[in-house]
Amino acid sequence: MHLDGIIEQGSGQFQGRQQMKKQGLRPRRGPPEKSSQSRPMRKGPGSRMQPGQNNPSKGQPTPQQPSCDKDYSQSAKNLIALMDQYGVEKSLIMPPPQYPDQKGGYEHTALLKAVAPFKNRLFLAAGGGTLNPIIIGTDRNEVTLEIAQAFEAKANALADSGIKCFGEMTAMHLSMAEHHPYISTQPDHPLFLLLADLSAKHNIPIDLHMEAIPKPIPCPPALSNISMNPDVLPATIPAFEELLSYNRNANIVWQHIGWDNTGGMTPTLLDQLLQKHPNLYLALRVEDKPYDLSGNLMPNRLVDIKGKLYPEWLTFIKKHADRLMIGSDEFVGVPGKTFQKPKSFKSSWGILKQVPNSIAEKIGHSNAAKIYHL
Repeated sequence: MHLDGIIEQGSGQFQGRQQMKKQGLRPRRGPPEKSSQSRPMRKGPGSRMQPGQNNPSKGQPTPQQPSCDKDYSQSAKNLIALMDQYGVEKSLIMPPPQYPDQKGGYEHTALLKAVAPFKNRLFLAAGGGTLNPIIIGTDRNEVTLEIAQAFEAKANALADSGIKCFGEMTAMHLSMAEHHPYISTQPDHPLFLLLADLSAKHNIPIDLHMEAIPKPIPCPPALSNISMNPDVLPATIPAFEELLSYNRNANIVWQHIGWDNTGGMTPTLLDQLLQKHPNLYLALRVEDKPYDLSGNLMPNRLVDIKGKLYPEWLTFIKKHADRLMIGSDEFVGVPGKTFQKPKSFKSSWGILKQVPNSIAEKIGHSNAAKIYHL
């Protein structure tokens, strides 16, 4: 089965998302662009977290923190151990989406070194630490030819290095705590459209982190008290459909389906989008913790508190089995040295135990193998 992974910068944490299981069966910021509806990022301690550092309220890693290379290498070994535990064959590693001038940023060369010993099991994606900051830091009305050419050159270089997808990109990343950034731009931003053309050119998919918001809404109560988040969240779905329609040869994998912070990620909406857009794929994720920041059950979660798929989601999965994959989105670091992140590996893979074997093989193995060329 397929898991795509993310590497958290600064800490050397690997975040797993989709993987390919052996035998195919059972066992992420910063200032929004000027045209967005948002509150400016506040300055001060903790306003830009270095992901994975031991104390996210501080601006620097602790002295005990090992080098990135050493952390990444140990994180890779820990990820392999986790994969073996659940019978996962291959993992795609990538950085979370980052904002301009973020500290502790993505190091492609360090990741190459870390995954080299596992060349048949760990694969790289890139763009969250290089391309995403360019999109976030460029107003859609100020994209010059020079900026576009520089963006294209970076994307082409990543593609030529052998990455398996452009990611993790984001069009809407909400702040979950005061040290956690809010990132927002419309998914039909000119540089996103350019990335779609490059995705089609290189036959490399785009992994996208985005909240499902059909029309502007007040910030949900669970998130409204966090100063990074705006009072009103802009719509994402209309511009997302523009991106999907722009180049049908660009495959886009929308991540974190089942982890819904705004209430808009319904089976009905997703069914409509999949029927309209043949280049859209979805990655399913179940966080172990079922509650939002207010203590309420997260809306549109795939499973109940006992881990059982809701009937409407089971129907949805059966209907769209060719367009879905597991996206466990797990940060895997070094115990005692990297900041603990929410767990979702076990619960996400638990979905496969509740669907027919033929469907489990698709969403846990063959779909990811096809889309990411694994």
